[in-house]
Amino acid sequence: MKRRELDELLTLIGSRLGGEILVIGSQAILAAVPEARLPAEATASIEVDVTFLDGDEEKSDIVDGALGEYSRYHEEHDVYAQGVGLETAKLPAGWRDRLVRFEGLPDDVLAFAPDPHDLAVAKAVAGREKDTVYVLSLIKSGILDVALLLERLQQMPAEVPSEMIDMVSGYLVDLRSATNEPTERSPYGS
Repeated sequence: MKRRELDELLTLIGSRLGGEILVIGSQAILAAVPEARLPAEATASIEVDVTFLDGDEEKSDIVDGALGEYSRYHEEHDVYAQGVGLETAKLPAGWRDRLVRFEGLPDDVLAFAPDPHDLAVAKAVAGREKDTVYVLSLIKSGILDVALLLERLQQMPAEVPSEMIDMVSGYLVDLRSATNEPTERSPYGS
C-alpha cells in the first residue's frame, strides 16, 4: 500500500467516523518514515489494520464492513482497511506516549501510529513469518535500532509469553553480533 492510498483510507474513516484513529498494522510505519526510504517488504500489504484510541469497537466493525476485504472499496481500489480491536497488537509499556501522528491529512482527521520500534516488537512477538520478514527488512534498511528493540521487548505486557520475548531477544542479539551493528543509531535511519 502506498502512502497516498493509506491517506485516502484514513481520510474516509476519519471524516465519517471521527475520533482518533490508530493504525497498528505494517502500514503504520508510513507515519514515521517516508515511503521512499522503506524497503519493499514494508509496503507490500494491501490492507491496513485500524482501530480507535478510545477502544470503540463499533467503529472498527463499521470500517470492516464499509472498507474491508471484499468490500466495494476493495474491489475498486485493490486496497482495504481492516477494523480491529485495540488489544489486537501487544505493544510495550508507554506506547501511547510515543505515538506518531500521520501528517498531511485534513485537519479534522486525527490518525496515529505506534513508534516504529513499538510496532516492530509487537510484530516480532506475533510470531508470524511475514512479520519476521517485515521487521528484518526494517533493521537491514537501518530504520530500526536493535538495542532499542531489545529495550522495548522488556516492556511488553504480561500476556506476551516470556518464552516468546526470550526467543525474539536471542535472535536480535545474534543478529546484532552477526552484523556488528553499532550500539547507537538514529531511531529511524539516516
